[in-house]
This record gives sequence, structure tokens and C-alpha cells, in this order.
Amino acid sequence: MHLRDVLKPAVTATHVIGLCALAYFASAQLVGLSGLLAWWAGMSQGDAVMLAIMLGFIYLLLLLLWAFSRERRRNAWLLLGGLSLLVWGTPLLMQGQP
Repeated sequence: MHLRDVLKPAVTATHVIGLCALAYFASAQLVGLSGLLAWWAGMSQGDAVMLAIMLGFIYLLLLLLWAFSRERRRNAWLLLGGLSLLVWGTPLLMQGQP
């Protein structure tokens, strides 16, 4: 038994757990942004929250399906991480807007 045989399942498990956590973070940020955009579009606050919560499940499913369909792990990590940062920073940049 080689060290490579032991490390390969550990690397795969780390990849799966990490991508799931990153997709969950990205979908949570998309939920917040969706609720904020729906509220700015004129929906009542309660309706905007309910819409964003329901969209959260769809976001998470689509992000997970997309991330695990990538052939190259690095591309999935970089693009999902970039999306997370972009969605996290958008409300911060728009705070001063009317």
C-alpha cells in the first residue's frame, strides 16, 4: 500500500466537502442579494424574503451540479470562489445608492 493510495480518497473527500461549503456560502450570498434586489424592485419586505428563501434551494442545487460537473477542480474552485466574492461584495458597493 502506497501513500498515494491513502491520500487520493482524502483529497477527494476534501474537494467534496470544500466545494459543498463554498457552494453553500455562495447560495447564501445569492439569497441575500436576491432579497435585496426584490425589495428594491418594489416587493413588500415579507414577499421579498420568501422569494429569496425559495430561490436559495434552486441556487444551491444549480451551483452544486455545476461545480461537480467541471472536469478541472481548480476551475470549479476559482469560479465558485469568484462568484462568492462578487455576490458578497455587491451589496456593500451599492449601499450608497438610492
